Amino acid sequence: MPSKKPRSWGTQTILLEFAGQQYFFSGLTTSQKQRLDKRFSCVISDRATRQVFTTAMECGHIPSEDPRKYSVNDFYTPQSRYRADGLDLEGYGFRATIDLSPAAECQLLTGDEHQAVTPIIFENYLRVLAAYAALMQGGVFLHSAGIVFGGRAYLFIGRSGAGKSTLSRLALDSGCTILSDDANIVLALDNGGFQAGPVPFAGELGQVNTHFDTICPVAGIYWLEQSREASVSQIKPSLQTARILSCCPVVNIDPFRLPQMLNNVHSLQQAVPLQVLHFRRDQPFSVIRHLLEN
Repeated sequence: MPSKKPRSWGTQTILLEFAGQQYFFSGLTTSQKQRLDKRFSCVISDRATRQVFTTAMECGHIPSEDPRKYSVNDFYTPQSRYRADGLDLEGYGFRATIDLSPAAECQLLTGDEHQAVTPIIFENYLRVLAAYAALMQGGVFLHSAGIVFGGRAYLFIGRSGAGKSTLSRLALDSGCTILSDDANIVLALDNGGFQAGPVPFAGELGQVNTHFDTICPVAGIYWLEQSREASVSQIKPSLQTARILSCCPVVNIDPFRLPQMLNNVHSLQQAVPLQVLHFRRDQPFSVIRHLLEN
């Protein structure tokens, strides 16, 4: 961190709300707020109604780093330093402090006014907040495709390139609602079940869902495998846990929150056991839908 005390970029604020959590950002310039208003227009809230993650947007000197410093297996990966009461993040062009206890109070420090609200900084930072918000609500932030049909949500996880965006595109073309083809928040219900709702994050498909009041019970979670024929197979509980956990970014390697993370994952797989969906990329989605509904 720089030796000089950081200062706010400006005096503007914005409040975002999705998946049962609110995120308040202060210290924005008018230009920054306008860009965020446009990007997150579907999830802007006008009043705080629940526990809020607060972030002070601050400006200060950020040392110029080689971007390769934040590359893991050729993927941009900010560095995390975990602690009992939160974590610190460091990435290209930013530093962040996330305090989770006693209250969710955070600081996002950047050195460039324009860069501060670009996806590589702001959206990646918001994803981290959302992951911890889900954890604190008994749920998980799942790297997945979320597809809704018949009033119920179906989530699809897998290795990079497994076909999450392809499957989402097939489902969208068939008239289904897409929560996201990249990340979804799954939250526990009082009846022991789980629900999923839209988030302002998308992958290759883009933000195709603008109805952020769509909250659906989770009917199935599937690990994607390529195959000639469509079918569903079962897997043992220990492998279910490992595969779900592998798709819960940031929090799944937080040693201080891992016990709670495992508890949430176990509750999820007890309510909705993970299964394997074998499918072909050029298969009509009607075939897959019929298989999952019957």
